[in-house]
Amino acid sequence: MKAAEEARCRAISEGDYETLADLISEDVVYTHSRGYRETKAEFLANTRMRGKCTQTRNATEVRVFGDIGLVSGSYTVLFPKIASSPVEITGSPVEIATFQAWRNESGTWRLIGQLGSVISGD
Repeated sequence: MKAAEEARCRAISEGDYETLADLISEDVVYTHSRGYRETKAEFLANTRMRGKCTQTRNATEVRVFGDIGLVSGSYTVLFPKIASSPVEITGSPVEIATFQAWRNESGTWRLIGQLGSVISGD
């Protein structure tokens, strides 16, 4: 599961939307650090619209309970500066605390829930 989260961060950083889509469950509830929620389709569409951003995972704690896994920790994101984002993005690094839920779906770990909160940055 930790490898899946690292792959998710890498896919966002590299603009690999096919891999990103495979790592996110159809059931996901993705709550961004600014408070708005998205479905899988909304998250993928907005991620494509925003374009690549650098996402670096910091220390994490992983707990696995059968087919459910929980990841807590933080990551640092450097968003591109764009005007059409649903929130104001300045192009500065942002550190985000996260709590994620993952589910093993037929042998593949997929994200089913994310809750983020800004720690520092714009």
